[in-house]
Amino acid sequence: VGSATTRFGSSGYGLSRFKDGSLVKDALVSDPLAWLGPRHAETFGSDPGVLVKLLDAAERLPVHVHPTDDFARRHLGCRFGKTESWYVLDAVVDGAVYLGLKEKINRADLDAMVLSQDIEGILGALRRFSVSPGDSVLVPAGMPHAIGEGVFVAETQQPTDFSIMLEQPAALMGSDLFCGLEMDVALSAVDLRPTSPYGIQALRAHVEPTLRSDTPLGVLCDAAEQYFRVRLLRPELEMELQQAFAVWIVLEGEGWVADEFGQRMSLAKGDTLVVPFACRGRLGGEIEIFSASPPLPSPRIPSSSPRPAPA
Repeated sequence: VGSATTRFGSSGYGLSRFKDGSLVKDALVSDPLAWLGPRHAETFGSDPGVLVKLLDAAERLPVHVHPTDDFARRHLGCRFGKTESWYVLDAVVDGAVYLGLKEKINRADLDAMVLSQDIEGILGALRRFSVSPGDSVLVPAGMPHAIGEGVFVAETQQPTDFSIMLEQPAALMGSDLFCGLEMDVALSAVDLRPTSPYGIQALRAHVEPTLRSDTPLGVLCDAAEQYFRVRLLRPELEMELQQAFAVWIVLEGEGWVADEFGQRMSLAKGDTLVVPFACRGRLGGEIEIFSASPPLPSPRIPSSSPRPAPA
C-alpha cells in the first residue's frame, strides 16, 4: 500500500500506483521535499523509509527472518534491514503468531534443521501466542517468526524485501530463499538468543476497539519509533493532521479530510491514501484510519534490532 519498494530481484513488481496509473515512487523522486519533508529528504533522499502491506494469512506462513540494518549494509548493499510490525485487523478463534526462540540454539543445530527441513523442529523452537483484533507486535530484525493461519494484519516495515527462509515449502522452490547469499552467510542473520515471555510481552501492545480521540492513538511499543511510526486516527469530532508523510488505510466507517483551504475529500472503508508532508488540514467523521509514517530523522540510523532487556 503506497509502496515505493520493489520485490527482491525485481525492477518493478511491488510498486504502488495512483489512480491515474503513475507510480508513487516517481512522485516521491520528483519532489521529495513536498512529499517527505526537508529533514527526511536530507537523511533518506526520496526513499519514504517505510513499507506498508495488508497480509491475510489463509494458511500459516513459512518461518523466516529478516536482516538487521548492519547485516544489510555489510552483505546486501542497503542502508535498511527489515524490522517490521503487525497490527491485527482480524483473527480466527485462537489465531496465533510465532516469534523468537524459546531456548538458545547453536548454529550447527540451526543449519541441520534448515538443511533437513525439520519443520516440526523449526516451528517447535519458536514461541507461539494468540492474537486478536487491536493487538500489535513489533518483530525485531533477526528474530525468526511466522504468522498463523487465519490472522489478517496491517504490516509496517522498513522499506526492503529481504527475507531469509528457514522453512522452504514446495511453493517457494525455484525462488531466492537466501537473498542471493550463501546459506552460511544468510543464516548468520538469525538471532539465536532466546526470548523470554517477558521479552515477548515488551514487544506487544493493544488498542481498545472503542477508544476514540482527537489526537492520534499510538499502536506499537515505544521501541518501534526508531523504525516507523504507526497511529490510529479515530476522531471523536475532528482532528488536526500532524505534518508527516503517511500511508493511510481506512479500516472502518466514513469521514472526510479537508486541506488548509477547506476543500474536502470523502473517505470510506477500504480507501487507501498516500499523504504528503506538505499536506495541512483536518480529519473528521465516524472513521478509523491506520496511518504509518517513517521514523523521525536523526543523525544515527539504527544498526541493530530492538530487544527488550532479559527477564
